[in-house]
Amino acid sequence: MIQIYDKNTIKPMTNGKMVLLPNSCKLQATLNGSWILNMNHPMDSEGRWKYIEEESILSVPTFIGKGQLFRVNKLTKKDYSIDVVAYPIFFDAAKEVFLEDVRPTIKNGQEALDIMTSGTNFEGKSNISTSSTAYFERRNLLDAISGSDEPTFLQRWGGEILYDNYKIIINERVGGNYGAEIRYGKNIDGITYTVDMSDVVTRIVPVAYNGRTINGNIFVDSENINKYATVYTKEIVFEDVKLKQDIQGEPDENDIVCESQSDLEKALKKKCKEQFLEGIDLPAVSIEINMIKISDTNEYSDVKAIEMIGLGDTVKCRHKKLDITTEARAIEIEWDCIKNTVSSVKLGDTAQTYFEKVSSAVDAINSIVNSQSKTVMAEKIKGVLNAINTQLRYQKNVAQKQDVRAILFEDTDKESSTYGAMCLGTQGFQIANTRTQDGRDWDWKTAFTAEGGYADTLILGILSDRTGKNFWNLNTGEFQLASSVSVDGKGTLKTLAEDSLTQEQIFNLLTNKGAVKGIYKIGNELYINMSYIKAGTMALGGSQNDKGVLEIYDENDKLKAVMNKEGIQHYDAGETVPYHYRTEHCELHLKYRDFAGGGKEVCTATVEFMFAETTLSTEFLNYWMKYGSSAMKITASIKKIDSPGAPSSSGIYALGTFGVGDIELYFDDIRTPCIKVNVECSYINYGFNNLSPRYIAPNQLYLDVDIVY
Repeated sequence: MIQIYDKNTIKPMTNGKMVLLPNSCKLQATLNGSWILNMNHPMDSEGRWKYIEEESILSVPTFIGKGQLFRVNKLTKKDYSIDVVAYPIFFDAAKEVFLEDVRPTIKNGQEALDIMTSGTNFEGKSNISTSSTAYFERRNLLDAISGSDEPTFLQRWGGEILYDNYKIIINERVGGNYGAEIRYGKNIDGITYTVDMSDVVTRIVPVAYNGRTINGNIFVDSENINKYATVYTKEIVFEDVKLKQDIQGEPDENDIVCESQSDLEKALKKKCKEQFLEGIDLPAVSIEINMIKISDTNEYSDVKAIEMIGLGDTVKCRHKKLDITTEARAIEIEWDCIKNTVSSVKLGDTAQTYFEKVSSAVDAINSIVNSQSKTVMAEKIKGVLNAINTQLRYQKNVAQKQDVRAILFEDTDKESSTYGAMCLGTQGFQIANTRTQDGRDWDWKTAFTAEGGYADTLILGILSDRTGKNFWNLNTGEFQLASSVSVDGKGTLKTLAEDSLTQEQIFNLLTNKGAVKGIYKIGNELYINMSYIKAGTMALGGSQNDKGVLEIYDENDKLKAVMNKEGIQHYDAGETVPYHYRTEHCELHLKYRDFAGGGKEVCTATVEFMFAETTLSTEFLNYWMKYGSSAMKITASIKKIDSPGAPSSSGIYALGTFGVGDIELYFDDIRTPCIKVNVECSYINYGFNNLSPRYIAPNQLYLDVDIVY
């Protein structure tokens, strides 16, 4: 169903203003490219067309799902119909979201998108785990994600894009492999396919580090070698495969170190098989399918499986004549939103290109991948060098031999826009645009020979050695030095850091050979003297509890106290329930009738009181409910005792034994906090006629109760 909403609608949750019945409605989507919805709607007698206005929102089904929103961007009214051009609703982010200064720093894809979309109507989703950094200043959100100016999300984090209403999905790859397969190899109306054999390699000549190869039969062949009329042979250099005796110093982290020639040959063969598994022996396939045209042919069953394919999905392409199967991805889709199916699709080989994987002699540079950014700088450098050398070879092939050893080009007219000079010959070239101070010669500020050169200004992108192991990408700031780089002939950066000062020397410098006691050593243990610490604020806790926890232990390694975002908590020996050093205070009033006993018995009282909640702090009640009364310390003391009255003429009163027994905290059936207390307290009447004492309860007794938690 295709509906239309008012232009001011945000994240619609109900049906639209009108259901549309267009003549056609198709979404043209390109992987990491444009998404354009084109709709033609008749000027129907029911007046549905009148709801179609500039900036209104269309809801259509696509390969992403039902109810995908598109903002009308352009309307063209004809005699009997309206043409509509609309873009995904996420494109509104180009107008609504302005990133004044947003800097996701060392974040993965999801974290970066969360920062970029924070506080907006839009959101991002990503499974990219690689961490990167980008500064977005005065950029709209869409431009920051996939624009042409550096940096963008796609440049720093990579990934492929899907638009899902107010959410953008940028995963390492979109789509999936759902088993769709097409068979081709004969002429079928509605299908155009291209099989490019120029990048195929079916026989590899593997070369290891230091030029070592396989003895005897130097080739490694693909299982598909006999399926083609030609054997496609190329040499591949695997610099990470090394014979142990060829290595000077420590091997690189990802090197494959071989003890013998036999081990080296096994490693090279394994590397070649990996190349074949990656499809180096398969042609690049590009297929365009018009589902409407093909649906009426007898061969429709050959492509029927891709009717519901989505952007980025992988399709197996089986060539019947060659009996080979390649994999291609849906890189462009035209989706019929009325029929809710693919109307045409373009399948392309989006794997690494041949130039990136192999040339006449290319380094396999797995060992020099930057482990943080996952970029392969050596691959870029090799490509640049190959391109330069190719161009120079073309120049050499068409060059005409000259008798002169050098040529001087000059324009001495100072008013000329081409004023300057260039001298080139068999030893190099020089360039100048000014004369010397005395005017007798050109001031050659730029000069290069086969040994090197100099210039006042060099504007560079990537500065690198030939292998790409040491480079500086000036566009992104990415920098790498091989571990064997030495400084001033004194050793590598790593060894300089480790060997320039011993731990003992560093300690002596910090403590004046132990005289300053801010830090001190006992054996091999290093301690910090807290008495010497001067600081501002030490923060613990925080909203994510990411500022730490302080734990204190006794001499038996038993936890005694914890400081964290909950505050200060204390633990008794052997206990796991904490308590705070805070006190709730209350006063209990016991009357004469609360006591039992008398005569020859001590007077006792067991009294239960209900607390009014207003007399207890919220923090205390929450603590009580969370940990229970066993997590509290309760103490009570007698504050005041009133005598039972004047004694009889035959005796006198004296205060007898008294004390406070068990105290219990609990909640009654309706969750009212209560306390029960046992008290023993008596007055003793010593009569003149009766030597046996009598015990009389006090008139009133007041208790002070303190609850420590």
